[in-house]
Amino acid sequence: MINQLNKIIFSKNINFVVLTLLFLAFTLSRSFMGLYLFGFRIGEYLIAFAFLIFISFVFINISGNKSYNLPTSFRYVLLIFFLYFLINVFISDSNILSPYTFKTSTYIWTISFLFFGANSKKITLSKNNLIFLEIICISVFFSNIFGYPEVLIEFFQTYSDKYELHKGSDLALFFIISTILISKNLNYSDLGFKFIIINSSLFLPLFLYKSRAAFIGVSVYIIYELIIYFKKIKLFSFKNFLLLIFSMVLLTYSTIQSQTKVVPEEVSADIIKNSYSTLGKYKFKHYQEEYPLLYFEDGRVFSGDGNLNWRLDMWQDEIEFVNNANKLFTGIGYKEKFTVFLVPTWNDGTNNRLGLDGLNEQIHNYFLTVFLRGGIIHLALLFYIYYYFLRLAFIKKDFSFIIFTLSILFISSFDSSMENSHFPLIYYYFFGNHFFNNTTISKSKEK
Repeated sequence: MINQLNKIIFSKNINFVVLTLLFLAFTLSRSFMGLYLFGFRIGEYLIAFAFLIFISFVFINISGNKSYNLPTSFRYVLLIFFLYFLINVFISDSNILSPYTFKTSTYIWTISFLFFGANSKKITLSKNNLIFLEIICISVFFSNIFGYPEVLIEFFQTYSDKYELHKGSDLALFFIISTILISKNLNYSDLGFKFIIINSSLFLPLFLYKSRAAFIGVSVYIIYELIIYFKKIKLFSFKNFLLLIFSMVLLTYSTIQSQTKVVPEEVSADIIKNSYSTLGKYKFKHYQEEYPLLYFEDGRVFSGDGNLNWRLDMWQDEIEFVNNANKLFTGIGYKEKFTVFLVPTWNDGTNNRLGLDGLNEQIHNYFLTVFLRGGIIHLALLFYIYYYFLRLAFIKKDFSFIIFTLSILFISSFDSSMENSHFPLIYYYFFGNHFFNNTTISKSKEK
């Protein structure tokens, strides 16, 4: 029965359907994943599918099936993940049949898409495919500036639980994966360089407008890519000089649009100058210059930056709540929201951590979420998973994977990206499919 499940999960038809859904989530983000189908959202179906893959991976491989081409020790790590989840459900009095239990434990099940990607046909794109991808990149940029067409907005407002453009973290994942596909499939050619420069000029101001963490993570990856291009192509040429001028025009246009969302009737030198300075000030408008970026006071860590201080305050409060409940080692489980979202933060009884729509329940830190939900055991297991793959990447000198992973993890350390449905599924699928496809993983000497 289990082997039959394995054949179904990894069939060509299932792979095509899942890849299509991930592509639509890749381009349409949260709005697409919230579409209802027979009473459940597409994101919920994909998480359920991820759970099946997880169970299949753990029990099929332990029973002797070697189709995943991964070392036995790694499979047992996932088994411990699952067993401690069951233990934690019991000790935290969580309901194993409640959808909320699986909603708050998605950080476990989404890992399985790493293996799904690694055992699926590796994605390769032709030149025409890559041109189409570049068109999509430009379309995503303009949709984040001007919004979706009205007909698409009405569709999502009618059939989805939420209409939402790409968050900064979503855009960062989209940009980095697109960059990798363009560079690798075009073998770091002149055409690939043109695409990367154009995309960087368009997206960088938008990243700064949406998320500084995304801006930093993407910038690091762009620098890595440019270093490779400088070694591969003739940099100093008349064509590249024209490209540089064109990129400056795009950069200026994006800077103006990222804050105004409307094309000025007359673009003057003053507008351009003010746009660059205003965009920078926007992301630091909550910074209190009389305080340093980080400082200690009364046994707590604070920041002169309002956005970072909001996170630091929330993180430290929740750690204190969990510690007072004597659950810092075991984790709080999956029964309810974090306490910081249940208690008032202002004297009028309101909570400033719930977001503009009052629905936020994520603490904007991937590793802290894993630690607080699953305790030190789950956090240690997650660290082992990344240690294993990063070590393998260092051995193979795959620096693209190292920069890719560290950039995404940095962004997720200040965002709720890994706690939604689309971001980790896309991330882990690409993680496995592009960098550790089964033909690559099987070369590992570890048993």
